Amino acid sequence: MLNLGLLRQGGRNTWHNDILYLGWSASYVEFLTDSPTVEIHFVTDTPAVCEENLGRIAVCVGNMQVPKTTLLLKEEQTTLTVETGTGIGGEQVRVRILKLSEAAFGLCGIADILLAPDAAMTTAPAPKRRIEFVGDSITCGYGVEAKASDTFRTATENPLKAYACLTAQALESDYSLVSWSGNGVLSSWVPPEAVLPLQRNLMPRQYGYRNLCMDERLGLEAVHHDFAADPVDLVVLNLGTNDASWVRKIDYREALFHDLYLGMIDEIHYYRPSTPILCVLGTLDQSLCETAHAAQRNFSQYVPGVRSEFTLLPLQLPRDGMGADGHPSLITQQKTASLLAMQIRLMMHWS
Repeated sequence: MLNLGLLRQGGRNTWHNDILYLGWSASYVEFLTDSPTVEIHFVTDTPAVCEENLGRIAVCVGNMQVPKTTLLLKEEQTTLTVETGTGIGGEQVRVRILKLSEAAFGLCGIADILLAPDAAMTTAPAPKRRIEFVGDSITCGYGVEAKASDTFRTATENPLKAYACLTAQALESDYSLVSWSGNGVLSSWVPPEAVLPLQRNLMPRQYGYRNLCMDERLGLEAVHHDFAADPVDLVVLNLGTNDASWVRKIDYREALFHDLYLGMIDEIHYYRPSTPILCVLGTLDQSLCETAHAAQRNFSQYVPGVRSEFTLLPLQLPRDGMGADGHPSLITQQKTASLLAMQIRLMMHWS
């Protein structure tokens, strides 16, 4: 049985029936060990999802940004054995088991972690800083490992290669992602002919909960997230790209977006009352950037005691390539991370 007391967790995970289910994109567990091998037992709900939407896992050893191996969970139960390069009694290495696919797709549950006989497991130390990123497919790393001609598959989705995790790495910070492809505050992505917004599972409904989608699939009651037990130093909000697909520069819709975007900032502030908030937007569409910035300024005026800022992200360039379905390439994600890390250093006075 898993020893949760020795595992350091990142993100919003769920413990159910002796299985630890990794939650949102880049959610993880990690530990230190001197075991030459680590055997991990995974479970998933593969029969409930199609081939394109399988759960995808990474196991990192030593280097937390470059996986030693990745795995699509094609069976309900899968065992993976990973060599660590260390030996019993020798220097311990950090092992991280991380979810590459996002919350909407195949479940990624850890049923057990087995070490070699006489090997030890100890708790990994946490970085001194932590950032929460709230976003959509850009934050999830949608299609970042694909070609422009490809359509979406979880096999090419990788948040470790997206701006959020790259930014956290540059700042030597821990991270937690609350991100869902196609999501917004007023509407999820809709095609040009859509008359009505698509409003199921929008982020303002999801943010206050641990993981509505997972709880529903596991047959559990919806659980509110324990924000007091999950403090962060900064929240980065990157929503509005999908809302633009319905707003389409129509005045009354822009006004609706303004109010709901402001409401999203308010909700973050409600759950994290003293935490600075950085609003960012612009990688795929910039039509709502001024409106989002106006909402952030309004928040700053009536809550002057909390630091909040807005950063316009540069629009992706064709010469930098694209991932699946027109999403940002690795080059674009890296450029975004470099800019954002610089802005956060200035905002937070981090060296």
